[in-house]
Amino acid sequence: MPEPGIVEAATTALLDWVGGAGLTARPGPPGDTGKATDRPTDKPTDKPTDKPTDKATDKATGKVADVHVWLVALLPEQGLRPNTGLDPIRFRMRFLLATARADDVAALDRLLTATTTGPHLPVFEEVPAHVWQGAPARPAFFVDVPGHLDRPVPTAPRVTAPLRIETAPMRPLPGVVLGPRDTPLAGMRVETTDGTKATYSGADGTFVLDGLPAGRTVRLLLSGRGLRFHHNVTADAALPAVIRCEIKEA
Repeated sequence: MPEPGIVEAATTALLDWVGGAGLTARPGPPGDTGKATDRPTDKPTDKPTDKPTDKATDKATGKVADVHVWLVALLPEQGLRPNTGLDPIRFRMRFLLATARADDVAALDRLLTATTTGPHLPVFEEVPAHVWQGAPARPAFFVDVPGHLDRPVPTAPRVTAPLRIETAPMRPLPGVVLGPRDTPLAGMRVETTDGTKATYSGADGTFVLDGLPAGRTVRLLLSGRGLRFHHNVTADAALPAVIRCEIKEA
């Protein structure tokens, strides 16, 4: 038999809690005439009995009081830290607790007294009119039951081969920035497009970017003197990279 889900388990526990207060718990909305649960139950009988009972009863009819336990909402639970995507899903299950008879103050008293010692704290808020579904409105309160769902933790694949570390040779990238008629341009900012390496050209237009992977094409961003453009170079070129840019004279 499958294990009950979190909502079913919370509902069953709350029905048991109401039964522990000496009341017959009935799942469902107020006005529902479905079968009451056996938590606990007393079968009505016309025969008198001397057996004591701890049930809340109506003094006029002697009938055992019924309490409706109805899940009306699932509410988000505020987390204390940002969600990382692997944290449990936390929420609150809001149940309405209402007596089956609008004038059954004895059962209501039992419920309120039970909240002083039980794990459930009452939430006193106005009950929307549509909840009663045509039945007479009556005093009632809510109980919030916390719940959480654990997210499955992804498992990493098993490593079956020895670890291998591959390194790429690094080398500096020298170059020169030239303007019209091969005039050296000083003060040009030269950087990799990922922003990890940057420098400025000197008075003779030369620059050096250290620690670039050898044998790979590197895309550079050059800016300065009102210019901004890209240029591709290779870090292991035999000669310094020559970067020419055209400056339109006024």
